[in-house]
Amino acid sequence: MPAIELKLDKTSFGSKAYISFAVEAVGSTGYKFSGTLKVSCPFDRTRETFANTVRIGHGGVSGKYEHLDFDLGKTAVSDKTLTVEGEGKRAFNEKVEFYVAVNEGLSGQFVESPEVTCDLGVVADPVDIGIANKPDESVSARNAALTGSQTGPASSKSNFTNTESEGQDIRPTKTVRESVYVDGSENKKSI
Repeated sequence: MPAIELKLDKTSFGSKAYISFAVEAVGSTGYKFSGTLKVSCPFDRTRETFANTVRIGHGGVSGKYEHLDFDLGKTAVSDKTLTVEGEGKRAFNEKVEFYVAVNEGLSGQFVESPEVTCDLGVVADPVDIGIANKPDESVSARNAALTGSQTGPASSKSNFTNTESEGQDIRPTKTVRESVYVDGSENKKSI
């Protein structure tokens, strides 16, 4: 599981954010992350229509970012620690990018850290290689099928290395993924 650290250094207005978290693949088209966020935001927004907010942006490198926003309230905060958990979708085995931001503009505009790219490696879903998980199938039988130790659909996939440990449960799911590309076009497909 890759570990990520993002830092938004103290800005000219005094905001800062630091996040440390772990990222892991959820199949070949998803990911999840969890960790800790520490943030300072020196603004009194009691007379504004919006609160101090810290944002974590994340997404596959070819798609749109998803945002995970944390409302810090309308008064200044210093070194507030938050627990972070999130998940997202990505194109098949795509790298994922993350950034952290704090809204410090007069109208609530965000100042962002540089993006950090995370390579989750190549993940083969059982559905992708023609092996469905049967409720009564043992992990050992699935491992043998996935690594090509027995005949069947997986035997042509001998370059796949299974790192699954005994007792884990793999359940293929069907999802609909929507991508919006740089040119604005959309692509919806069932995976």
